Amino acid sequence: MHPSAAVWRVRSAVLLLVSTASAVLPAHGQQAPAFRVELLPFYHSLSNDYGHWSGATARLWYRSKRFTPVLDVSSQTRPEGSQQSVGLSSYIVFNDRFYTIVGMSTAPFGEVELMPRLRADAAAFFAIPSVPGLVLNIGVTEIKFDESDMQIASLGSILYRGPLILSGVLRVNRDGVGGDLSTSGNAGGQYGAERKAWFGGGIGAGREAYQTIAVTRFDVRFTSLSAFGFTQVWATGSSGFTARYDLERKLSAYTRHGFMLGYFVDF
Repeated sequence: MHPSAAVWRVRSAVLLLVSTASAVLPAHGQQAPAFRVELLPFYHSLSNDYGHWSGATARLWYRSKRFTPVLDVSSQTRPEGSQQSVGLSSYIVFNDRFYTIVGMSTAPFGEVELMPRLRADAAAFFAIPSVPGLVLNIGVTEIKFDESDMQIASLGSILYRGPLILSGVLRVNRDGVGGDLSTSGNAGGQYGAERKAWFGGGIGAGREAYQTIAVTRFDVRFTSLSAFGFTQVWATGSSGFTARYDLERKLSAYTRHGFMLGYFVDF
């Protein structure tokens, strides 16, 4: 698989790995437009008096053969208040068997701390010559809040079979305050074609173990189950809509229903 084609096709499969929001997947060998602009408003409803979350992300892509920088600006509001963040990430293609994704975001503005003050991600993707269509990946993430931090290591795979893309990932999470370890994982897939439509979904499960600091430290333990589905449909040859639904059951805490309906333009 040519590296530029691999990058475009891997984009939405990486959603299952790095939890981004929508798909950008040209067909194999098809030249994508250089720029994409996305507007992605969202709304989440939570049970057990956790309230409602809402906000939006504006995203700008620039696509080239070797580098694909992506600029994100986000705002989120919860009952506690609002916060804004900005992030920059990029694909970096080295050759037809190896490419990476690196990114960093910060949330220095806002009334409360809803998002990490600093987050850094790096993932490497290796095509396996002996198994056509198979890509393995490893990744690391550093997340810092004002009073705590977390490290995440991941190992995953992506399998391309024509219009079908399957992926899965396992993660080990370390809490920087108490040193607690926890694990999580998810799997999913999508089917379709660029400039027509994509349909996909996935499931996940995991355990959160960390310490939080208030007046005194106390332990937090959650087991989470989740599922999501999404579609991206082109209304014209260069624009369309993205819709996504998320269901998360954080046992002993809340159930969350999340909705996102976005619009994108290529040029």
